[in-house]
Amino acid sequence: MNWIDSVNFLSKYFLLYSIIVYIICLIKLMIYKYNSIGLEKYLSLGEQSKLIKNFSERYLDVKKDQEKLLREIYAQQLTTYPNVSARFVAYCIRRELPNLNFIFYLFNISHALVDVIDGRGEYSLHLKCKKSVLWPTFILGNVILIIYAIGVVLYLSLNLTSGLWVFSNILINIVIVCLAIFLYKVLCFILLVAQLDDVVYKDLSKPNKTCYISWCSCLFDTICCRNRKQKMSAFKILKELEFKQLQHDNCYHKDIWVLNTQDKARHMAAHIGKYCGQLLEAIRINQDEEIIKKKLIDSLIINLSYANIFLCLVSDQLRDNSVTDQTSLDQLIHSVGQDYISQQKYEESENCCLELAMDLCILSGRVLKTVESMDHMERHPYRENFESYSLSIFKILSALCKKYDIKEIDKEIAKRLFAVEEKNPYFSSLGNYKEGYLR
Repeated sequence: MNWIDSVNFLSKYFLLYSIIVYIICLIKLMIYKYNSIGLEKYLSLGEQSKLIKNFSERYLDVKKDQEKLLREIYAQQLTTYPNVSARFVAYCIRRELPNLNFIFYLFNISHALVDVIDGRGEYSLHLKCKKSVLWPTFILGNVILIIYAIGVVLYLSLNLTSGLWVFSNILINIVIVCLAIFLYKVLCFILLVAQLDDVVYKDLSKPNKTCYISWCSCLFDTICCRNRKQKMSAFKILKELEFKQLQHDNCYHKDIWVLNTQDKARHMAAHIGKYCGQLLEAIRINQDEEIIKKKLIDSLIINLSYANIFLCLVSDQLRDNSVTDQTSLDQLIHSVGQDYISQQKYEESENCCLELAMDLCILSGRVLKTVESMDHMERHPYRENFESYSLSIFKILSALCKKYDIKEIDKEIAKRLFAVEEKNPYFSSLGNYKEGYLR
């Protein structure tokens, strides 16, 4: 074989080397998928189970920076893969995912396409791509590789031996190598997503530039939390809302959050008075129901925020008052509202909604009286009154929600607070109500 034949041999077959390696890697990946033994050489399942137990007991919930550093070091003992963070380990452990070695391997390859948004692993994975482009990208890339392989084998002839042609082939081969690496990562990403049922795609959200991938609440519930929430009691759902309200206030209302308790109470009393007046006016002049519903959602949000100041959670008070739990938040609120309407004997009243709005205004006056007494240091049961007011306000608002047949209240609250957060210049850095906040 002369040098010309040698060059053509290299042109035809050496330039296919990257594709051959790519095919071998795909076969190896399929073996890993259906035979986890091949991955046990990195970490035996017995050793892994012990490390998982220790991780769950010591590092699943950490807050201090030093503990977070130790957790990352421990996670590396557990996974043996450098790109697998403790956040992802926590995510997998919380969901009791099988075949962890394979999942860690996939994540190690495709980690750049995935966000784990919280350290405790409670929230869903956020994927930095659109669901609709995954398979088309993978298929199109492989078609390009096939066309390249056919072109190399069939269309290179003996007379194409110039230096320019060889240089061009080398450049093309570099591109093919990069493409093969990219396609392998895409396949790992596809297989990773296939192993999980708790992910959120970029294309499910509004095109907001946030620190995480945004997604709308209804789709979040549908994809990530539907099964979990169906098993949750309404009290637990309400308690989740109360905690998320606390996080929202801490992140997005620092000017109020840093005030002392008395000043916070004054501010919230002003909010309550404002919404009571707006509701009464809107109901009295028969404003559009959608406007009234929005004001009701705002009032519910303010009441949750107000209750958090004194840690007199409405969910706990309802349970303490032997209120029957329900399977959904809407059912709980409508049930509480109907009970209040029956107790006040408003069922037969033609102006039931107006009566409820007036009750709310009267209660607002009592809240303001307690705040005033606090300023004068009068003899007054401040704590007891503030706690009872939060429950009473909730009952009246629940009655109005029942009368106006407001549904999917938790989603309406999420929608409203998310809209408020979007206006903040630090929105992209603080996290948000739908995705979770930075801790």
